[in-house]
Amino acid sequence: MKFLIYIFTIVLSCLILFFGHIYINNLRQNFHANMEEEIIDYVPNYRARVLDIIFTDEIVTILSSSQDYENEEELYTITTEIYFLALVEDTNDEIIAIQTLTDMNIMPSREVSQGDTVLLQFNEANGIYELVGFVRIHYLIIFIAIMFILMLFFGKMQGFNSIISLALTIAAIFLVFIPAILYGANIYLWSILVSVYSTVTTLFIVIGFKKKTVVALISCLLSIGITSVLLIIMNYFIGLTGISGVETADLLTFNENIDVLAIIFAGIIIGSIGAIMDVSISISSALWELRQAGKNSFKEIYNSGVQIGKDILGTMSNTLVLAYIGSYLTVVLVLIIRFVSVLDIFHHEMIVTEILRAVIGVAGIFLTIPISTIVSSFVYSSLDNKEFS
Repeated sequence: MKFLIYIFTIVLSCLILFFGHIYINNLRQNFHANMEEEIIDYVPNYRARVLDIIFTDEIVTILSSSQDYENEEELYTITTEIYFLALVEDTNDEIIAIQTLTDMNIMPSREVSQGDTVLLQFNEANGIYELVGFVRIHYLIIFIAIMFILMLFFGKMQGFNSIISLALTIAAIFLVFIPAILYGANIYLWSILVSVYSTVTTLFIVIGFKKKTVVALISCLLSIGITSVLLIIMNYFIGLTGISGVETADLLTFNENIDVLAIIFAGIIIGSIGAIMDVSISISSALWELRQAGKNSFKEIYNSGVQIGKDILGTMSNTLVLAYIGSYLTVVLVLIIRFVSVLDIFHHEMIVTEILRAVIGVAGIFLTIPISTIVSSFVYSSLDNKEFS
């Protein structure tokens, strides 16, 4: 029976993804049908393997000159052009391509070398293929495969279930949620739907259809709902616009009707789901074990849940905050350089958004602890002892 429920959960999850993707495809077709012209001129990329470096040329360009009392100093830039022979993977054609490097670019660039797999674009203006990037995905695939192997080795069936639930969550985000944003769907609604989908599939596939899973699910859904309301209230006072960089302008160029503020809402809520699920299932599982050990009353189970929640709160809060700081460390350093006072960076919308993201994440954990404890205590104390035999 458990196996049938397990298979049914996976099949139902895939069917939801399938019909969701069909709906999004209809949105995409309607979006492009209503466009008077293509907003973005897509330039195709060609994967190619570098066969040989033909030659390297350096071009010195004099920008200006200035003269003081003693000597004359010329300002110039050096442009390095590397011509190489490459084999295009799709057509097996050998072509000559170019990589252009300049010392005016403060960000160091890697020089192409024989054996590299690169991305090329054809420049119609000069009739030559230009290097636009290096192909690195094959290394990522290797690292991801190693991670999956370790999950299967240490987790056995639980590791396999974790991979399945992770794959479904990633598919929901990239096949449904992100296209929904781009093609004009209600971002608030779809962020909640994806959050619920990820929570349900993860808990039922990884943990199984059990009473403690249902308790954790109810706790998660209540926490997500309250956290969403809290986020809306906090933003009412902070007044974020959602416009924090050039990327936002590019997004609005593609679809001017995209609600960029709603994207912040979606990012914060989806980013908090993992921590909320972790806390809820930890408390519900721990209290289930205590109920099996003989704690029967609501008060006994509740007091134990509060003590467990206190330990979880400190570690999980630090985990969330440090993760957000680590992901935006470079941005923080750049902003500190730009602003005279360190306190001034806290007025920058990008930093305020990340702080709000961390605050909501911690608040989500804080809310999940009492919610999970109360729901677990109510459900477990109302069960008959035969349920635990």
